[in-house]
Amino acid sequence: MKVSSIRLNKKNYLLFKWKDELFSTSLSDPSCFREITNHLKEHDNVEGIILSKNYKHIIDGISFDILKEFLNAIRSINENEKLCDVDSEKLSLFIFRSEEDPVGAIRYFKEIKPCDNDKKFFKKIEQTLKKTRIWKLVEQYNDKQDNEVTHLIFKERVLPGFITYFISPPSHNAKVLSQYEIDGAEIKIYMPKDSVIPIYSIKPKELTFRKKKLNYLMESFEKLSEEEFDIDNGEVMCKKVVDDVAEDLTGDEKKELAKILMRYSFGYGIIEILLKDEKIQDVYVDSPGNKPIYIYHEDFEECSTNVILTPEELEKLSTRFRMLSGRPFDESYPVLHTELKDLGVRVAGITEPITFSGTGFAFRKHSVKPWTLQRFIKNKMITAEAAGLISFLIDNQQSILITGPRGSGKTSFLSAILAEIPQKFRIISIEDTPELPIEELRDLGFNIQHLKVKANLQREAYEVSAEEALRNALRLGESVLVIGEVRGEEAKSLFEAMRIGAAGNVVLGTIHGSSAYDVWDRIVNDLKVPSTSFKATNFILSCAPIRKGEGLKRFRRVVGLTEVLKYWKEDPLREKGFLDWLSYNRKKDVLEIQNLTKSQILKSIISKRGMSMKDAINSIRTRAKIKEEIVKASEKNPKLLDVEFAIESVNKFHELTSSKEKIDYGQVLREFKNWLKEKY
Repeated sequence: MKVSSIRLNKKNYLLFKWKDELFSTSLSDPSCFREITNHLKEHDNVEGIILSKNYKHIIDGISFDILKEFLNAIRSINENEKLCDVDSEKLSLFIFRSEEDPVGAIRYFKEIKPCDNDKKFFKKIEQTLKKTRIWKLVEQYNDKQDNEVTHLIFKERVLPGFITYFISPPSHNAKVLSQYEIDGAEIKIYMPKDSVIPIYSIKPKELTFRKKKLNYLMESFEKLSEEEFDIDNGEVMCKKVVDDVAEDLTGDEKKELAKILMRYSFGYGIIEILLKDEKIQDVYVDSPGNKPIYIYHEDFEECSTNVILTPEELEKLSTRFRMLSGRPFDESYPVLHTELKDLGVRVAGITEPITFSGTGFAFRKHSVKPWTLQRFIKNKMITAEAAGLISFLIDNQQSILITGPRGSGKTSFLSAILAEIPQKFRIISIEDTPELPIEELRDLGFNIQHLKVKANLQREAYEVSAEEALRNALRLGESVLVIGEVRGEEAKSLFEAMRIGAAGNVVLGTIHGSSAYDVWDRIVNDLKVPSTSFKATNFILSCAPIRKGEGLKRFRRVVGLTEVLKYWKEDPLREKGFLDWLSYNRKKDVLEIQNLTKSQILKSIISKRGMSMKDAINSIRTRAKIKEEIVKASEKNPKLLDVEFAIESVNKFHELTSSKEKIDYGQVLREFKNWLKEKY
């Protein structure tokens, strides 16, 4: 047997690992109980115990408090009290039994009839014991056997041996905010009393199995461990093992077991369920890993979870990610970056000596459903009027940089804008990690060349730099150019290409910042791009997380759309080189369109397209009304907010307008409404 200390969620546990010992990992086994009490004498700060053999038995909370209370009461007894020989023997036997079987010990004590001289001493012990909860519970279950009462008092949570994480029990008196199911696991999100952080509680399917099915699963793990590890054939191997072990189960039950076996052997364990939840965007495992996993939830933002990973589970994940990345992850190379392509997840890992202790991971998910401007209107990140305006600018081939802090939604907004690009245009996208919905757009008919560039922390010779990729992209012909994130040497090439018109079409990208001036400052002063080249940027769109009043909830909002004017020389802010098209009204929580009569770009668009100012305004308003109608119709048909329909609606708008010399925008809107009604 091996005993070690382990700290989980601010609590100290004693972990007892039995291998070949004959006695069981149960408090009703006297040998087991004595081992526990002997070690607890040496560890006063322990708040729970874990008994591990084929299964893990976790005793903490009230059950452990009852145990510790009883043992403290026993320790308070003066074993050196002068008693008659008979009573001295009875006391010794009682204390001995207390360290093996507390229920039997209490029942034995009640039967002791001390001699007259010792009655006062035994009465004092009785008064001490009566104050303990176990005494009262033994009286309550007076009609049951000792071992049955032990199980009723010391309630335990049982986990199969292959599970190397811990599930915390739910808080009492917590309000359930939402519940649903992911991959067979029961999900409940609740708000504990006196807390501002919701708890994302997960109960995997395997923890609900009856003993027979659980034993089959345990046998399957043992049998699989004897096979040679072959990650490419993991699914086939898991199915075969389950078929061999669980012959009497139904086909569906075997599939269920094989799926779980796959998750814990060739997959990512409990983390995999979290990453399959479409509502979760980020998952954080902070080093040293002995506290709950944290997530960012679409509806409830930052949440704690009831899942705590052990060092063993963290090492399993580290090994899995080393295999995927093909790179070391240890003290000599304590940073890891890789992708879980099967789940659409980006992984960042850190370990000692970068951390003070242990290993930590951050998982960033790509959106399963690509965002659209209609979806952003629905969740109030942007207004219909602003969406119509952005659609108008994209249609007129304006370059736009989207800025904002991390988590502000700038990459999601960039993906929404892509759906507004007419499908006749070719797109070249450059990213170091795939976050844009390129494959989905390709499947929907877009012509896209996707280029991969070297990430900042990678040094492989076969990966090209962002600057080199950009230069090659500009030689691939006239295309819409999309840069996942502008952050290095490629900025000079990008802005020079925009300035001389080498890109030839729309240029879109994201960049960290909080305003148009921040973007200028970073590009010119940090990235050393000349101001003359920076002026090639037509617009800077700013995103931000907004908090209302004293509330903790954050709302993602577009907070500005700024035109970069061309007549300033050194400082665009001091020389009034920025013109706001959209500005965010915090009191009204709305994005307001400003007076656009001073816009140089709008005048240029009107001149090139042979439009009047009235035509331009009507085009913007019609686009806005169309999007507004789609959002209204989505109340009955939510699929209208998806990227498939966003593209279809853009194509329909061009169909209604491109064949007419003089456009009646009122008629266009009526025809679109009729089409929308007939189609959906």
